[in-house]
Amino acid sequence: VAICNIYDKKGDFNKSIEELEKIEINSLYRKNPLIFSTVTGNLAYANMKIGNYKKSLNYYNKSLDAIKSSEVDKNYLFKIINLGEYNLLVHDTINANKYFNEALFLSKKLKSGREVLRTLKFLSISDKGKDSFYKSEYVRISDSIVKKQRENREKFARIEYETDKVEEENKV
Repeated sequence: VAICNIYDKKGDFNKSIEELEKIEINSLYRKNPLIFSTVTGNLAYANMKIGNYKKSLNYYNKSLDAIKSSEVDKNYLFKIINLGEYNLLVHDTINANKYFNEALFLSKKLKSGREVLRTLKFLSISDKGKDSFYKSEYVRISDSIVKKQRENREKFARIEYETDKVEEENKV
């Protein structure tokens, strides 16, 4: 499954589908619903990206059904963001907004900055009435993340400097 994520990032969705279809997903449903959900979610995403919307929706439904009873986690979050994107592509902005708003809430709850930004970006496209609000939130949160990353880099650089200094003193 991990190799398929690489194909997806490269835009080779047909190769991703080819690899995923080698997996016997029907037996996976009973054995491991989480892996089943991941595989069908990846199949849904790849099919969506090449325009097979009917197949994509079928896989999204299977994927979400498999993890409905499980604890809400990032796996579920990724699925609803992708399902929101699907609805955006088929021009169903009402459902797209529904999924994106749920995803925004969950991504904040799970403290997943990357998914918050991704969801805000989609909301700025799908919810035209509030697009300026979502864009300003995107900028605010993005700046906050960059600032926090900079602080962490500075902290580690300071620790590294102080460690080197102590090591030098110990040598003397």
